[in-house]
Amino acid sequence: IEKLGLELNGLNIMEIGCGSGGILYAMKENGATVKGYDLDLHRVEYGRKFLSEIETADAMNNSLEWPDDLNLLILSNVLEHLSDPQEFMRTIHSKIGDRRIRILIDIPNLEGACAYSPGSFLDFLQISHIWYFNPLTIERLLNQAGFRIEFVFNRGAAFTVVCEKIDEAIVNSNNAYWN
Repeated sequence: IEKLGLELNGLNIMEIGCGSGGILYAMKENGATVKGYDLDLHRVEYGRKFLSEIETADAMNNSLEWPDDLNLLILSNVLEHLSDPQEFMRTIHSKIGDRRIRILIDIPNLEGACAYSPGSFLDFLQISHIWYFNPLTIERLLNQAGFRIEFVFNRGAAFTVVCEKIDEAIVNSNNAYWN
C-alpha cells in the first residue's frame, strides 16, 4: 500500500479469499473500510471473532453487490487455486463495470521457487495449487482478461501484481509491461 502511494485511512477495500481476515483486520486498524468473502466457513467463523466485516460467500455470486465506492480489490493467494483463473478475472472485469478500482494480486512466484525453502523444488509445490505463475504468465492471463499491469513487486518466492481494468484485452504477442 505504501509503495503505491495510497493512504489506508478512507480507502474502501474488498478481499476475495480473505480466509480469517488477517489482511483486512490490519487495514481496518489503519483506517480503511473493509469487506471480505471466503468460501471456508471455519476460517470465516474464526475470523469473525476479530472482524465482523467478513462472511462466507462466493464474491462472484451475482446477488452480491460490490460497493460503488470500492477503491482496492485484493486477491491474495487465490488465482493459483482456481480451475480457470482467466474466467475468474473476466468475471471480475465485468463486475467492476465503469469503476476505477486497483486490483492487488499476491501469488507464488515460480521463478522464485528456490527462495521458498532451502530444500528441493518439490518443497515449493503444493497439492492445492493448480497453477503456477511467473511475472510473464500472470501478465498474459491478466491482459487477456482485460487488465493492464501497473506494478510487479517481486518478493522472491512470491510476487504482488497491481493492475487495473482496461476496455479491451491486450494481445500478447509482446507483453506491454515487460517491454
